[in-house]
Amino acid sequence: MVNYISTLQVKEIDGGWRCRIEWVGEFTPTTVSDGEALSLFDGIYEGGLQALRDHPAVNLAT
Repeated sequence: MVNYISTLQVKEIDGGWRCRIEWVGEFTPTTVSDGEALSLFDGIYEGGLQALRDHPAVNLAT
């Protein structure tokens, strides 16, 4: 991968009772196909978001 940039934003919603997390990235794959690169980063982002969900300080009101 080259030219990788990632942005993570946490946006308040519902008057501060909840938040929305937006995590996006841009990159140029060099040694794998576009599909393989997307699959790799999907896994990284999902794992990161799951780690946030699992953190003891996170209150997951449903």
